[in-house]
Amino acid sequence: MTDTLLLKEMEQRGIPLKNSWLSLVVNHLVHQRKYARENITIELILPFFIASDIRSSTTGASAASYDISNQHNITLSNPLLVQVVRIREIGKSIVSQLEYLNQLEERKKLKGQQIIRLVDEEDREDKEGDDSGIAEAQEAIFDGKGFKCMCRLVLEDANGQRFYGMEWKSIPGIQLDTNLGTKLLIQNAQIKRGTLLLTPENTEILGGEIDEWNREYFPKKLMQELKEELEVKKLKP
Repeated sequence: MTDTLLLKEMEQRGIPLKNSWLSLVVNHLVHQRKYARENITIELILPFFIASDIRSSTTGASAASYDISNQHNITLSNPLLVQVVRIREIGKSIVSQLEYLNQLEERKKLKGQQIIRLVDEEDREDKEGDDSGIAEAQEAIFDGKGFKCMCRLVLEDANGQRFYGMEWKSIPGIQLDTNLGTKLLIQNAQIKRGTLLLTPENTEILGGEIDEWNREYFPKKLMQELKEELEVKKLKP
């Protein structure tokens, strides 16, 4: 497939790639991965896109044409491509979030220890025969689903404009441990007091991450940020 066709198909999906960025990816696939140029498809390009910083990989056509933070009572007129910069659970107190993250860290350590042990056959059979739902509930708590209430996100578009998005309805896949740099495609969302109201109907999770943003971020750096926010709150009269 030619670069022109690749650009066109990606734009039809709401992802207007920069020609220069696409050329770099195509050349990598041809020279490093040994693909024939005519055999390169959207499916080969997408993994590179979702791992990219959209400020480098996409054009301003996917960004907002106005300052979202200063808007109120309007609806997005065009699809908006963004990446997740930060996520906060605003339905829970900072203290409860820190307690949860501490428990999560302990569970991760315990789970790591369990992996290197031989699994006792009898215990395995007991777990498989457990109809109480306890194992499922514990796993839900471990992956963040059991803790989630309502998330507020700091989002960034291709022009580097940052603004808030808030779950108006719960969106599966958006929670405290969602990868930073996750790509979202937002359409027809309302803006209230400078914040995008997000729902499963207007928000498509494309996935991905930006590796350097996530390096040792969850939960350690997140906990540090929350502690700093808590200290600031304590200083306020």
